Amino acid sequence: MTIVKERTWVDRAACKGMGAAMFFPELGEDTRPAKEVCQGCPVKAECYAYSLAISTHHGVWGGKSERERRGKRPEYRPVQQPIRHGTNGGYTAHVRRQKTICSECRVAHNQYNERAKERRLARGDR
Repeated sequence: MTIVKERTWVDRAACKGMGAAMFFPELGEDTRPAKEVCQGCPVKAECYAYSLAISTHHGVWGGKSERERRGKRPEYRPVQQPIRHGTNGGYTAHVRRQKTICSECRVAHNQYNERAKERRLARGDR
């Protein structure tokens, strides 16, 4: 299916003529009524593809809530930055990614902890 930003499918949608409020619930409101309408919709796939194409952040589209669409849009896909070796941030990245910690990052982390300890002692913290 080609994703286009045109809405030629809207006239065949099960939700045509229904109030928009059901499909754009307030934070914390139930999305199930809207999803039930979408369940048997003949253009459910087109609606979902359209929501991804326009990167909409609100409402139920193609039977999916914003939370369910998150991660499908390019802006939600986190770009994994390279590890900056020899830094405390590099040490943290190794830990977060569950990678073996290199010696440069381990040294940087130990130096960071030593400086933090010296700052605490200078303030009188223990």
